[in-house]
Amino acid sequence: MIRRRKPQAPRARFRRLGRAIGAALIAAAAATAERPAHAGYAAFVVDAGSGAVLHRENADTLNYPASLTKMMTLYIVFESLDHGVVSLDTKLPVSRRAASRPPSKIGLRAGEKIALGDAMRLMAVKSANDVATTIAEYFSGSEAAFAQLMTSRARALGMRNTTFRNASGLPDRQQRTTARDVATLALAIYERFPHYTHFFATRHATWRGKRYRNTNRLLGVYPGMNGIKTGYISASGFNLAASVERDGFHIVAVVMGGETSKRRNARMRTLLDRALADAGRSREFLAAVRRPRTKPTPGAPASSPSPVAGAENPNGSGAWSIQLGAYSERDAAERILEVAHFVVPGLAAGGERRVETVAGQRGVLYRARQVGLGEDEARRACGEIRRHNLPCLVVPTPTS
Repeated sequence: MIRRRKPQAPRARFRRLGRAIGAALIAAAAATAERPAHAGYAAFVVDAGSGAVLHRENADTLNYPASLTKMMTLYIVFESLDHGVVSLDTKLPVSRRAASRPPSKIGLRAGEKIALGDAMRLMAVKSANDVATTIAEYFSGSEAAFAQLMTSRARALGMRNTTFRNASGLPDRQQRTTARDVATLALAIYERFPHYTHFFATRHATWRGKRYRNTNRLLGVYPGMNGIKTGYISASGFNLAASVERDGFHIVAVVMGGETSKRRNARMRTLLDRALADAGRSREFLAAVRRPRTKPTPGAPASSPSPVAGAENPNGSGAWSIQLGAYSERDAAERILEVAHFVVPGLAAGGERRVETVAGQRGVLYRARQVGLGEDEARRACGEIRRHNLPCLVVPTPTS
């Protein structure tokens, strides 16, 4: 007789996973722990659309992540939501340990419960440490076990120099990362979970009648800024991972080790300004090399313009498309297309949905596109989609 195993509760599955990966991480963590971290300046800037590195300085120097840690905490929550393990309404019990975490916090009380959706919003906006510990304990039984899961996810994403010891970023000498690794995590979040990135773009959150402002003060100030997270402890200095979408570009930038939040933000502005200009020059170069280099034969009939070379017929029906990102899983690409049709109902009447398989720097990617639109139609749709803090680029429709 074949006995069927009894389905495990979500929390039990996470506990088993945490124990299973713990032994495998010990050696890697020990090796990393020997390398000193410090509050040194570091920066890394990447064009999320092309993967081009636009700036790097001390990109692989070990630093303390501080509350940038919460990006990975939320990454695991996003993953669990998409797999149906939890929902936004799931109630998380608050332990005595979680309630006693030092600030920044919202003052959770031991024995009460908080909805996961509220917890995510407050952690992204307020950077609440009591909330981060509550999430960790719910998913893995203990914060230490959850930190092992976080480190495992970091390795899977290619974050080779990152080790987590807690879910909040509170001081721990063995918790360290690099500017490059933080950018890798930010890119993964926007590629896989664009439908949850609005948590990072939320400018204010209210809890028990108290209103909290997002710790990222560039939101609503720097044009196109839509996330992602700040971090500070004395050992790290002032850190910021930022996402900006403007003029058809998506830039992800990381600054670590700032002397003050004001200087960190000023440096971030400078890096983003330069990155957007560099990305623009790259696009102009690509447009130039796409133009045909051969002259037409005298007397030969003129060929119809190619949509790729394309400025001759900018509003031609079907000559343009909108791209909603490239994802490591096909399901994610299909979901973002569904969200776009919900946000812009008129899309259903124009063009067609298409998920294209492409080879990316991190392996096979699935590109989500609505193809066969006029240029004006595509630009209007993208504008509306971006207003909902979702990624969108206007691109020529490829010729078959």
